[in-house]
Amino acid sequence: MIRRPYVLLILLFFLLPCILFSENSDGYVRLILHERTGRFSLYYLTDPETMRYEPLFNSSDPRASFLSVHVNGKSYRLGDSKVFKISLERRNGDPALVFRARTLTISQVFTVIKTDNSNTANGVMVTVIIENTGKRELTVGLRMVIDTELGENYGRIPFITDNRMIRSETQIDSAADDKYWITRGENLSLMGSIINPLNNNSTVPTYVHMANWKRLNESAWGLRYVEERSFNNLPYSVRDSAVCYFWQPEPLAIGGVFTYTVFLTTEDIAWYNPRVSPPVTETPVAIIMEKEPEPELVPEPIETMIDDMITEIEEVLATVELETESEIELEPPTIDIPALQEDALTQAIENEGDPDMLFLIKLQELLEQFIAGEIYMNEADLMEIEGAVVKLKDRY
Repeated sequence: MIRRPYVLLILLFFLLPCILFSENSDGYVRLILHERTGRFSLYYLTDPETMRYEPLFNSSDPRASFLSVHVNGKSYRLGDSKVFKISLERRNGDPALVFRARTLTISQVFTVIKTDNSNTANGVMVTVIIENTGKRELTVGLRMVIDTELGENYGRIPFITDNRMIRSETQIDSAADDKYWITRGENLSLMGSIINPLNNNSTVPTYVHMANWKRLNESAWGLRYVEERSFNNLPYSVRDSAVCYFWQPEPLAIGGVFTYTVFLTTEDIAWYNPRVSPPVTETPVAIIMEKEPEPELVPEPIETMIDDMITEIEEVLATVELETESEIELEPPTIDIPALQEDALTQAIENEGDPDMLFLIKLQELLEQFIAGEIYMNEADLMEIEGAVVKLKDRY
């Protein structure tokens, strides 16, 4: 991938209003949350005298590291998908990126930590909390991609674990004994957990996949593992590695919660060894929360979404005095339904999405803008939308 000039990093620090800075009390860790894109950047103070912070992974393009969620067979990249609304919030005092849809809330919570052999805070615990706020069971999976870069230059080994040296594409599944991975740079190292060093009952990833970043970035969900494939960004001899945490989709009950934890710190091998026994590698357990579900704000299955839209359109039509029964000629529609369908199909091909779902989302956005008074639509437009939704209903 093409790295942006370092000057962009300066702009990120000083110009963008959508960024939240979160620093620990001794100032060695700098965490930046990007609200507009739903991404984060992480830096460590390598030179206190000059206040030089260096990134622990790719910061020139924060969008290169991301979360994806898999819901009922569909994948959504958080921060890119319009289905999820992004907000910056606090969870027990810790900063969090929160992604909300109609039936799902995903919180990415960042807790600054200090490992045992470090004199200062030296990383973060990233906790991803997935809550089913809808009215039916969902099947939900998660993946987290970190665009690493420290081990890519000067002939260094891209990754090491406590069991192996990794020079090419590798997949470490939950049955392996690897506890952590490390990528070492010139001035500092990034260390990531495979097994939670503080909780031996924490849900381990189904697998951790080290691969070429471009391949991981372009895959909609799970990437086909090619053993010993080069990290190089072919056809160029440019090493571009990344780490992907993958938790396979599991049933999540109404009001249920999945919690996944990843540690990202500077190197401290002793601290990453489990305190007790190896963690349980069973599938996640859905904990039922004793609280009222949040208001439905994320699409349910397409059949339900179609029914909801037809009801909503009928309610809007009922409030509009139609002119078809009078002698006044009906004003022609102002929206182009076929063009919207073609646009949805193009996006679906590019992003491996569902064209019908994308088409429905576009119609729903138009309807919401009309109700809010943001755009003009006449009676013919409303009936065109209703007709398009009814046609979809007949197909399903």
